[in-house]
Amino acid sequence: MISTISIKPFVLTTAEELIPWDPHIRHCYFQNERKLKFFKVYTKNNCILECRSVHILSQCGCVPFYYLRTKNTPVCGPAKMSCWVTASQTSSDSCDCLPGCTEFFFKMSSMNAQLTESAQNKNKNDPEPSSLVLSVYYQSKNFIGHNRIMTFTFGQFMGNVGGIMGLCLGFSFLSLVEIIYFLTLRPLVNFCNAKRKLKKVDPTRVLEEEPI
Repeated sequence: MISTISIKPFVLTTAEELIPWDPHIRHCYFQNERKLKFFKVYTKNNCILECRSVHILSQCGCVPFYYLRTKNTPVCGPAKMSCWVTASQTSSDSCDCLPGCTEFFFKMSSMNAQLTESAQNKNKNDPEPSSLVLSVYYQSKNFIGHNRIMTFTFGQFMGNVGGIMGLCLGFSFLSLVEIIYFLTLRPLVNFCNAKRKLKKVDPTRVLEEEPI
């Protein structure tokens, strides 16, 4: 049998302009934002492993031998098996383990095929002769990089909204000013003008014409 495994690496980074953002808004942690007890480098998987180990220790008073632990941490025996099995099945949502802002991950695909008779190196002394050829390689010399950035600022958002309104409704900033003017300033100006005209009229000079 011949088996081939192709590996395609990816890298995800985050723009520095997102550092002031809350991690739950940008959906990732920078390395200096979340420190782990058992790992020097933060990743989501490392965070989940550490969280589960701490959770099992708090629930059972021990951890399985293959879990992360310190030298003084008790190892669970057969009597505690049901406890740590139940505790390890707890959802990882409560761990608050967001992805890292800089991460490397790999996508793998495999293919298997049978070798022809001529390609197999059979041994007469082997009752069930078999052979395996395994090939592991990168799909490309280059890898794809993704960068997490801010889609647009608040100013750009307002510009996009104004552009859409201008395209669909013929709306512009001047139109907004005109609406505010006719709803607020124009009635006030008319009221002031009417009041000014009343002040100019002197009642003592108004004469009534008597018919002759």
